[in-house]
Amino acid sequence: MLKWLLKDKRMKFVSVVLAVTLWFFVNSPKPREVVFTMPVQIFGIPQNYIVKKINPSKIKVKVRGKFISVFVYSFKAPKIKIQWNSLNTFPGISECSFDINAKNIEQELGIEIVKIETEKGNYEFERTNR
Repeated sequence: MLKWLLKDKRMKFVSVVLAVTLWFFVNSPKPREVVFTMPVQIFGIPQNYIVKKINPSKIKVKVRGKFISVFVYSFKAPKIKIQWNSLNTFPGISECSFDINAKNIEQELGIEIVKIETEKGNYEFERTNR
């Protein structure tokens, strides 16, 4: 009845070692810090405007979290999202600035924003006749 338990002992041993190792990495109490390069996206752009240039277009952000949280976060391709309505656009001006803070960064449960490379950005836009 227990013959299946005694067959292929090496493979069972390797499987147990791998499972224990993975368990230690996943449940590691020490938080990991990782730097992501995130693209800046402006959304909610009115139809009669075109964004010509965003500077910087990518920003380095350091995040902290448990191994599994950071691992899953890396697959979600996080972005820095800037809402058009929150930007300072004035008639006759084609360049404006925006603030970059933790509220603009897509976050997940268990992820903490530690450092943002830059706190200001600017963009150039053009009004079209649509």
